[in-house]
This record gives sequence, structure tokens and C-alpha cells, in this order.
Amino acid sequence: MLIAVFAAVVGIAVLLTGSSAGSGGADAAGAGSVPVVREDGHVVDDAGEGAPVLVEFLDFECEACLAAYPLVEQVRQEYAGELTFVVRYFPIDGHPAQAG
Repeated sequence: MLIAVFAAVVGIAVLLTGSSAGSGGADAAGAGSVPVVREDGHVVDDAGEGAPVLVEFLDFECEACLAAYPLVEQVRQEYAGELTFVVRYFPIDGHPAQAG
């Protein structure tokens, strides 16, 4: 459950940073930082240019990620069309990476 809370906090931070930076959250921390939205992310909902971006980092073997799923889906439904939602696979140590 702790991981789900952490993922929610990170997602909210990305959402708030993305909306205040005006860059869609892709490089909100400034020049030279690693972008949160990358090519290996999967865009689930695209609200268009300039919309805030929420990035969910998840591990498909993580029970806490599964427990957070209903909350994540609720947020996606409530902010449909207003929020770009991106999913990134982020395996927890000890969980083997899923083959393609």
C-alpha cells in the first residue's frame, strides 16, 4: 500500500509541475533534466497540447499498483479530456523485466 501512496504522490507532483511549467511536464525541472514523458511511455489519454500530464509509474507484478488501479481509473474518468495520462513501466527490484 505504501508504494501505491508513493505512486499517487509522484503522479500528483508531476501533474502540478506540468501545469505550472507550461511544457506539458516533459521537461518541467529545467534544461538538462531527464524527461518524465519519454518515448517508452504509453499515452492512454491525450488531452492535447498544453494539457497537464499525469505519468503513472507501475510494475505489473506489484500488488500495491494493482490496489491503486481503481483510484487511477477514477482520476482518468474525472479528468477525461482535461488531463493527458501516460503509463510507464517501472519494475521494482526483484521483479524481472517483462519480455516484449
